[in-house]
Amino acid sequence: MKMNRKGSITVLACLFFVTLVTLISVYIQAAKATALSSAVKSLGNLWGESILAEYDLNLYNRYGIFGFYGQTADVTEKLDFYAIESFDQKSYVNYEGSKARLYDYSLINVDVFRTQVIKAGKYVISDFCQSPEPIKRIDMDSGFSSQADLFQCLPSGGQKNSTDISDIVTKLKSATSIGEILQNTSASYFENCYIEHYFKCKTNSEELGETFFNNEREYIICGKLNDEDNSQGVKMRIIGVREGLNLACIMKNPSMSAEAMTVAEAITSGPSAAATQKVLIAAWAFAESVNDYKLLLKGHKIPIMKNEATWATDLESILNNTEDDVIFTGVDEGESYEDYLNFFLYFMDERLKLMRVMDLIQINNRYLYYSDFLLRNYNAGVFFQMKVNGRYYEFNKNY
Repeated sequence: MKMNRKGSITVLACLFFVTLVTLISVYIQAAKATALSSAVKSLGNLWGESILAEYDLNLYNRYGIFGFYGQTADVTEKLDFYAIESFDQKSYVNYEGSKARLYDYSLINVDVFRTQVIKAGKYVISDFCQSPEPIKRIDMDSGFSSQADLFQCLPSGGQKNSTDISDIVTKLKSATSIGEILQNTSASYFENCYIEHYFKCKTNSEELGETFFNNEREYIICGKLNDEDNSQGVKMRIIGVREGLNLACIMKNPSMSAEAMTVAEAITSGPSAAATQKVLIAAWAFAESVNDYKLLLKGHKIPIMKNEATWATDLESILNNTEDDVIFTGVDEGESYEDYLNFFLYFMDERLKLMRVMDLIQINNRYLYYSDFLLRNYNAGVFFQMKVNGRYYEFNKNY
């Protein structure tokens, strides 16, 4: 009996010892796995940050956009290099490779680009934003070889847009100023702040360095491939909007309508005078609109809805074709040329507007930086997956 009891105690002790050793072994393995998992996650985040840290300085300093150059294979190669250097000679780590995906973060993706533009636009209106730095060339021979090459692979793909002048006139008639419509916290407002800060226009090209187009904001609105066509496109839009507003001003002013009727009756007798009056009013409104555009280019401001104090042209000089080159009433209040540009930008299709911003960034970098520059090769983030000791780890990193 005593021998059996001693044998039972020995067996129990052995079982307890084996169980204890097993538990300790399991605990050690779990601790090693937890420690390794924590190390892989920390290192993966660090490697992702290292990839993002390679952002292009020209893109950021000139346009406030974060983006690193690279293809999927390039990123995977870097991750493999980091992992092998970190895990080499560690027998308890079995690194089985990584896979990267960049498409969701490509700067050619309008949604990704839009996020960056809005962030930059919010920064523009802060007190810390500085003037953009000129694009720095890689070397003296880095420019484009021909204009045809410069316009290859544009992000907008040459898409066209149309402007509904009548709709714009309707919106302006109900507002006291363009700022009343634009002053809000919408995404479009911050996009316009970004465009105004980083791109030139016909009346403002200071401190932005060399660019291919001088009328850049006009390009965003019109999408033509030369300054003159873009300038003309904006000119026709401004004159069209002003003509609708000036026509409404004449129709609401009894004395101006009566003056037009008096002249019409002197030209055409009988019932036809009413038709002649309409023609005269249209010609008067158009002449005033052309004068408005000329004043805007000279840096003057034009109120949305005019009165007798701000009306410049007279009907007699229009009939005799003797009006001066530019008539200034001395009243300088209302909206500027840039205000009208902002207004046209505000009512553009948002995706097309952003794609044309991409166009300008790509064109200027191809023109000044290096001839093979393509925005689609730059990314605002990275997704990658690593397999270590049979377990997959996923990482999403972005600016």
